[in-house]
Amino acid sequence: MNYIYVAFLAPDNKMGRSIRFFAKTRYSHVAVSLDSSLQTMYSFARKRWSLPLAGGFVVEYPNHYLNSKGDTPLKVLRVALSDDMYTRLDAIIADFIKRKDDLIYNSIDAVTSSLFHRSVPIRDSFTCVSFCCHLFGLRKIRTIPEFEKKIAGTLVFEGSYRDYITYEKQSDVTYYESMSYISIISKTIYHFARLLTRLVKESF
Repeated sequence: MNYIYVAFLAPDNKMGRSIRFFAKTRYSHVAVSLDSSLQTMYSFARKRWSLPLAGGFVVEYPNHYLNSKGDTPLKVLRVALSDDMYTRLDAIIADFIKRKDDLIYNSIDAVTSSLFHRSVPIRDSFTCVSFCCHLFGLRKIRTIPEFEKKIAGTLVFEGSYRDYITYEKQSDVTYYESMSYISIISKTIYHFARLLTRLVKESF
């Protein structure tokens, strides 16, 4: 039997708190890992700490959460997969790693799903929830609680992220690098321009 580990997190940042407030959920972020240590997780999120509104496909490491000032509540579920489903899921992750520069965070869908319970799918654009649903072949799911209920995983851990991570094998030295305000603004504008361009093209 093959297993994948799904991590539900409540990051201690303004974006995370805003999502939890409007969506009325305990957790505002979800990621998957191929092993229980969570040393490497895959999801859609910000690529830099300084860029809360611009993101894409990311490989997340412990320092993304251990270096934050506050605590990060964590819930880990273990999900059993058939050989075929695990092979499919692993292939999707490998493909996304290869095409990471073309994949962008679907900021529009994040807003509409949280506030209006309506999805706005855009080509090669995902939120953390829609990405995980894509991995599991799930449709018509917009929220983290819906996704958690659907996968019916076995609870491995629930508590503080710091208590779960026993060691830090890898790190991402660029995640907390400072950025100028001009760079932050320009990258955010570029992110939304790419997103809106794809949305407009799909509308015609």
